Amino acid sequence: MTRNWLLGVILLLNVTAVSSRPPSYSSIIGGHDTREKEWYFIAALVLKNSPNQIYCGGSILNKRWVLTAAHCMTHPLNMYAVRLGAYHLSDTAPNNRLYSIIQAERHHAYVDVTDGDDIAVVKVDRDIKYCPSVAPVPKLAGAEEIFNEQTPCRAAGWGRIADGVPLNNPKTLQEASLSVMDSKTCLQHVQGAGWKKIRPEMICAGKLGTTACHGDSGGPLVCYSSNNWFLVGVVSGGKGNCAGPTVFTRVSSYRDFIQKYTNRTSAELHLKPALQPC
Repeated sequence: MTRNWLLGVILLLNVTAVSSRPPSYSSIIGGHDTREKEWYFIAALVLKNSPNQIYCGGSILNKRWVLTAAHCMTHPLNMYAVRLGAYHLSDTAPNNRLYSIIQAERHHAYVDVTDGDDIAVVKVDRDIKYCPSVAPVPKLAGAEEIFNEQTPCRAAGWGRIADGVPLNNPKTLQEASLSVMDSKTCLQHVQGAGWKKIRPEMICAGKLGTTACHGDSGGPLVCYSSNNWFLVGVVSGGKGNCAGPTVFTRVSSYRDFIQKYTNRTSAELHLKPALQPC
């Protein structure tokens, strides 16, 4: 298995062309169109030369920082843009919704997707303007929250809707309901793709006919507990043919890493989307 597994295609890094996909995977199979502005905290990481094509997903943490997967950050920073407030990704992105990345911090222990620690934070070049469709994710899951097979969970993204089948125009943001899967069962599904174990810092989710696929690595998994939706996972990987569960990086295991760089304030933990237009 190579690092490029998640996308199911080889990342081309020659001088004349750069792949529009990261060296890993995800997207929503078996999903449906989201309601506009419902996923106000979701971010689209794109390459500046193709802002209407998804490269990776992410989640807004505060006015300057976005959470994503470590394996998404493989190119020079000046090649990336963070696109916010998108619903139909094929629509032309207004300049005030595109942000350059000026800093990227991958977890220091990250080596390969299947080894874990697949998490990163990126800093944008200016303050993010909050509005009804753009605001930070309010709650990060902590160790005290328990998520199991009965927990309602959802994932969202603009990636492929089947292995080898891209999302059609207008590339509407997709979401799907997923179920948390125990680590032993999950490993039985994904070990043929190079996974040797599911670490405690990972969490698996999926169900028959519904999973993540190619295109939205770094995107969010949210789960409902104690009358709140929590950001529980960051899309990391699974099987290259998009069959079986998705392995997510468990956010609660990396709260110190996130806080170290982003310094999320207590006010941002409870912030709702602003009323003023974008």
